[in-house]
Amino acid sequence: MSVTEKLHLIELKVMRLTLPTFNSNMFFCGETRDYGTDILKKDLLNEFICSEYDVPSSVGVMLKLPQTFGTIYLGETFKAYVTVHNLQSDQKVFQIILNIYIQTGTQKINIYNPDIIKEIDVNNNYDQIIQHEVKELGSHVLVCEVTYSANEGQTMHFRKFFKFQVNKPLDVKTKFYNSETGKVFLETQVQNLTNHPLVLEQMALFPHSNYIVKDANYDNNNEFIFNKINCLNPMDVRQYLFCLYIKKKPIQNKETLTLTDVGKLHISWRGPYGEKGALQTSQLHRLPSQIPDILLQVETIPDQIEMEKSFALNCRITNFTERVMDLDMRLIDDMNTKQNIFWLGMTKKHLGKLEPGQHSLLPLTVYATHPGFKSISGIRLLDTFLNRTYEYDNIGQVYVMDPIISIPA
Repeated sequence: MSVTEKLHLIELKVMRLTLPTFNSNMFFCGETRDYGTDILKKDLLNEFICSEYDVPSSVGVMLKLPQTFGTIYLGETFKAYVTVHNLQSDQKVFQIILNIYIQTGTQKINIYNPDIIKEIDVNNNYDQIIQHEVKELGSHVLVCEVTYSANEGQTMHFRKFFKFQVNKPLDVKTKFYNSETGKVFLETQVQNLTNHPLVLEQMALFPHSNYIVKDANYDNNNEFIFNKINCLNPMDVRQYLFCLYIKKKPIQNKETLTLTDVGKLHISWRGPYGEKGALQTSQLHRLPSQIPDILLQVETIPDQIEMEKSFALNCRITNFTERVMDLDMRLIDDMNTKQNIFWLGMTKKHLGKLEPGQHSLLPLTVYATHPGFKSISGIRLLDTFLNRTYEYDNIGQVYVMDPIISIPA
């Protein structure tokens, strides 16, 4: 404390409010929320080298209060206890004004508006609990300003600074995969950078208004693939997958394929003692899809069909060039033969002219000879003006079932 501060009639102290830690280094993560007595006893025996009868029966005696300001991570809530006390003087102080704010590298954030306390008597104090959700990385300074009046009417002023660093709790990496039909796959990789385990409560993608998102992190029974309690240990990495579909279907213009804004990721978690944390990424952007000359989209296809029965496949052909096309269609069975799927009807056909930006419908018929999950390929479109061929494979999938066999009574 400086000589100037020693002359002040009142003093200000700040203590960060944090949860205690275990004396022994352990963490429990499982289906139950209760700590196992046997596990605690065993860990204490190893940690403190005491007999079984000396093991404390209460979890509370195993906890210790933090001795330092501690580590603060982005997305957590910073809480502190602030007290202004008059313990060293023999006179009252009046009109005390307490102002508290946080200064970051980019902005000043008021977390406690100036409050006027009429007086603080001798051996009394004024207490306040403050909190602030940390949304910025880097160095932070908690500034506490106190202004008051003494008996002589003299106005006194002092301030205190408390510097702390906000660290990154999670490392989030994203990777996009684009398809010609406008479907976008987002792979998200999350790594725990803290020094303690985290339980991820939510990993959600809030899509742009042009997209509908499907969370691909659930199995066919709608069970989360990482179990009910998604525990991520320090430095562990976990991957998530999301699929985005364009709302405007069918796709009829280039602008729909060149959308780059995807959405934002929202992640929330809890620490070892239930403390909450959350963060949201900035707007995610992808590289625009390469615009094809001719876009072939499957409009209707059944999810499942019965073996040895034909089914209809309806496609839409859109001309994205700035010239007129004269198209011929050819269907081939080379790739479909391995899938035991065959085209029915005309395999060669003249489709005619297609103006720029226009589309035409192409109905097809398919026949499956074996059961299983099948992929459809083998559509070829020839632009006779430029003698250029466009190939379309793996345009859709269908599940082929065994025929239902009726047994006579």
